[in-house]
Amino acid sequence: MKCKENFMFKLVMMLTPKTGADTYVEIGFTSASGTSSPSVRILRPYRFFTS
Repeated sequence: MKCKENFMFKLVMMLTPKTGADTYVEIGFTSASGTSSPSVRILRPYRFFTS
């Protein structure tokens, strides 16, 4: 699990890969990030690629 400030993510290998995809990302927040209402949207741009 990688953590940057109050944001964390984990790359997970799929047990049954699909065409063009063998990994997915789990995204979460630490308890230090506080709370928000269900209607709040958070935009956090990230790029994922293979080399």
